[in-house]
Amino acid sequence: MLISGSILAALVLLSSYTLYHHSEGGKGEILLRLMMRNMEYYHYQPQPVDDSFSEKVFTEYLERMDFSKRFFTQRDVENLGAYEHLIDDELKKGTFELFDLSIGMLDARVKEAEGYVMSILD
Repeated sequence: MLISGSILAALVLLSSYTLYHHSEGGKGEILLRLMMRNMEYYHYQPQPVDDSFSEKVFTEYLERMDFSKRFFTQRDVENLGAYEHLIDDELKKGTFELFDLSIGMLDARVKEAEGYVMSILD
């Protein structure tokens, strides 16, 4: 239960980043650093942000991104898997390559699915 709270906090960090991703002046990076610091100091049971943490967050993130397994292909999941142990590093650097890549992939797959539906309806 405690671990899932930390994973949820990391997911909130990843999700909230999208709101500030394209902000001017690095507001997104500042917000991320503030949120990470608060998680480290004020969380009731802080978890170390390491590769093990990254694995848990990655698994949960992928599950929530495509919970019905309708959009991502096996190749997409394999490509995203390259980031499985890098989430901790990205959080520390203030970068979100996994997030940007996964959102781009999901958008592309949704558009692809819409194309299939439209071709059936035509």
